[in-house]
Amino acid sequence: MAKFQELNEYINTILIQLIGSQNLCKLLYYPSLTPLSQPTLTDTTDLLFNQIYPLPKIPSTALTTGNFLTLITDNAELSSNKGFKTIDIIFNIICHIDEWRLNGGIRPLLIANEIDKLFNNQRIVGIGRMDFERMTFVYYNEKFSGYKIIYTATDFN
Repeated sequence: MAKFQELNEYINTILIQLIGSQNLCKLLYYPSLTPLSQPTLTDTTDLLFNQIYPLPKIPSTALTTGNFLTLITDNAELSSNKGFKTIDIIFNIICHIDEWRLNGGIRPLLIANEIDKLFNNQRIVGIGRMDFERMTFVYYNEKFSGYKIIYTATDFN
């Protein structure tokens, strides 16, 4: 992230990781109570800009179903020694309230688990490992709620 244009590369790298996870894609795509037992998705790129967005997007209350994941970057700042930049990588898990319950768990928490397996303490972007910072509940509207998960990445200034 020596240059802010590199953030586009970071986002693309993260998107590739996301669509490479069948479990994550099934949890987002299939509205059933057992999404992980559904057929393998043959082209997970179809989820891009349908269920997975590299931009801030909140679903309309007109939707009667749906599960979404957004990815944004935020809080880029210099570290204390000025030789490095840190940036937050934020995942917003947004699920229709009627699709939270699954056989064997709660959908947004299972999605959070899949994201954490992919990124926590992993070398994906920047020069170091992505560090988990926090997860918070988010109420989007009367039909959609979820969680925001924040990881921090570090790179040269």
